[in-house]
Amino acid sequence: MLKLTNGERVEDIASAQAKVAQANAQFVEAQKNYRRQVELIARKLVSQSDLDTALASRDKALASLNSTKEEFSKLTAGSRIEDIEQAKAELAASQAEVVLQTQKLDELTIVATRDGILDNLPYNLGERVALNSVVAVMLANSVPYARVYVPAPYRIHFIPGLKVTVHVDGVEQALVGTVRWVSHEASFTPYYALTENERARLMYLAEVDLEDSAATFPSGIPTQVDLIINNSTGD
Repeated sequence: MLKLTNGERVEDIASAQAKVAQANAQFVEAQKNYRRQVELIARKLVSQSDLDTALASRDKALASLNSTKEEFSKLTAGSRIEDIEQAKAELAASQAEVVLQTQKLDELTIVATRDGILDNLPYNLGERVALNSVVAVMLANSVPYARVYVPAPYRIHFIPGLKVTVHVDGVEQALVGTVRWVSHEASFTPYYALTENERARLMYLAEVDLEDSAATFPSGIPTQVDLIINNSTGD
């Protein structure tokens, strides 16, 4: 695009101009040689073939001169309006394609809301991810949390924001946690494939944010949350 609007380089124009001068000098020499041959043949000092050769050389030099002049004119005349408009259209189409691909990339790019350590990737490369599924599990550096399974009878009351008591193996004093997230789908078996009694044994994955004092605990320690339903306590 810039090449079309800015024109040819000064060096290219100078080179074409030099070629015109060279071709002109060759034509002048060929023209003089042809005139000498005309005079000589009039005196019958050369043959007709010599004159024909001189004529052919002159015509060849003239054609070369005209060709270099045309090339020089093409370089100095600049690009055609049609070529410039076509280049503008191609540039606009390319820019639109870049915007489209950038938007697709943004839609397919997942950015974590906080710093952390990648813990698990449930899906392998090339697999189709279901709607609202977890595509990556990260361990946040700033907020420690416990990952627990909630039985189906307790799920209705186990909602984000709920304060619960958390017991950590190896820690005598219980911690206070806040439910951050609960899965909408039961683990392993879908609920609609089970009877009422079987559905009571379903488990829902949940995450509970812990106190800052738990930030020093290593990952993977077993935890247990006290569950309360109908004023009774269960684990």
